[in-house]
Amino acid sequence: MAIDAVPADTAGATSWRRWAGLSIVLVASFMDLLDVNVVNVALPSLQQGLRATYATVQLVAGGYTLALGIGLITGGRLGDIYGHKRMFLVGTAAFVLASLTCACAQTPGMLIGGRLVQGAGAAIMIPQVLAFIHVRFSQEELGRVVSIYAAITGVASVSGPILGGLLIGWNPFGLEWRTIFVMNVPVGCAAIALGLRYIDESRADRTARLDPVGMGLAAVALTALLFPIVQGRQLSWPVWCLVAMGASVPLAVAFVSYERRRIRREGSALVAVELFSRRSFSVGIIVQFLFQCAPAAFFLAWTIYLQFGLGWSAVHTGLTAIPFGLAVSLSGALSMRVTFPRYGRLSMAAGVVATATGMLGYAWLVGRVAYPSSWEMIVPLTLIGTGLGQVYAPLVNVTLREVPPQQSGSASGLINAIAQIGSSAGIAAIGILLFSAIGTQTASAARPEAPVVRTQLAASGLSGTDLEHQLAVFHRCTVVLADQPSQQAESCERGTTPAVAAAIARTRAAGFEQAFQEVLWCITGLLAIALLCIRALPHQSPAGAASAPRARRPGRSRIPARK
Repeated sequence: MAIDAVPADTAGATSWRRWAGLSIVLVASFMDLLDVNVVNVALPSLQQGLRATYATVQLVAGGYTLALGIGLITGGRLGDIYGHKRMFLVGTAAFVLASLTCACAQTPGMLIGGRLVQGAGAAIMIPQVLAFIHVRFSQEELGRVVSIYAAITGVASVSGPILGGLLIGWNPFGLEWRTIFVMNVPVGCAAIALGLRYIDESRADRTARLDPVGMGLAAVALTALLFPIVQGRQLSWPVWCLVAMGASVPLAVAFVSYERRRIRREGSALVAVELFSRRSFSVGIIVQFLFQCAPAAFFLAWTIYLQFGLGWSAVHTGLTAIPFGLAVSLSGALSMRVTFPRYGRLSMAAGVVATATGMLGYAWLVGRVAYPSSWEMIVPLTLIGTGLGQVYAPLVNVTLREVPPQQSGSASGLINAIAQIGSSAGIAAIGILLFSAIGTQTASAARPEAPVVRTQLAASGLSGTDLEHQLAVFHRCTVVLADQPSQQAESCERGTTPAVAAAIARTRAAGFEQAFQEVLWCITGLLAIALLCIRALPHQSPAGAASAPRARRPGRSRIPARK
């Protein structure tokens, strides 16, 4: 199977159109990444506006990535069958319409539904970006193009939290958190209009059929695993949650078996299983999963710690994230141009070590300083961003290096799917740990604080019923409602004395601090596993990072061509 595409080295207008098309698909990729980062910063404002539970917060953050992960494999295959341009435009249109739905949401259920559709639209849109790059640009150009892609990722990481914080703080037209979804509309419409004009179509030269059975098995298996993890704690772990998670294993086995049979019978399947016979692809996929799981978990916990635990505003949180975003962008560019060409996978291993060091540094900081400032967070955030940039930038190139062009859409969809499934798994699993730890640790911190509150209230002249009422409010807000933020906002901010309000704030901060530390230790463990996987990647020259096997014959080094 070949790809019906304009050759990458074509000169003149076609070459100009390639770069124009690249700009358009990268804008769409930027919009997707921006939406994830913006939502993280907006979660507290969104939770208060819709009076949502922590489980709803998880679904708003993780539901998008879950739908995206489930649909990406099919999205990549749709591009191979119906054309990358056509599917890019369809996916972008669905993303824009779903963004409008989210902006108009009046209930948590409506917002979650809009986020699921938004993720499904992105699942059709995003695979076409890497497919466009892989098909339209020569092996000599891939290094430069992927560097641009990595830079876009970094810029989205920088601007997402800042833009989200500023929009929520500015509150144009009184829309509050809704502005983060409204802003997708003009950007998406511009991408559709320009894409119609400047993106050239490409597709497989013979039409493979869709795989609805494989798609259904994959969707059911992933939903059976991830949805109970998100909702289980809120529902007190009913039997159906445990049954569903157990059923996800045989469903996954059935999916793999069916895909193998379909390939033997029809020569085409939802997932090109033969891709996993290539070591760079199979190991790269595992690293993709782990390295998406870790940062997604970190930023969910980080946002909740700062805004729910320390009481920071969205603007304050967004500005604090600047060192991280800058570090990702600069480190990614440095990785593709200097460190990875010189040191190969060792530079990626160094990135994992830097990320883990940043996590441990953060754990030390929050354990030592009760109310750390943004300035004190610069070093750990910079280390985390630097490490992520060192891994993210070359990882896609390494994973795709042996993928033939005719499978670019399927492989790109699978890479993005695994990454988004990793994000969903990280949000779901860490959500269980974080929200359970918040309740446990806050209650633990409340025990020694309660006698202090009683002494302060007695010294201020309170006694009898008034004293007991204030103590009951303290207990309710720190123990009973530790994991119910919407009820806290209603019953804990009014009717308390300054001493009780201060004690509640101290207790909550201590509980969130200890819960955040537990999360950081778990994420560091994930990074240790990722380090071992990176060591299993094929040792290769920098030329091999972006080249197919045929381009790596003796005497045909790509290093000069990629500079």
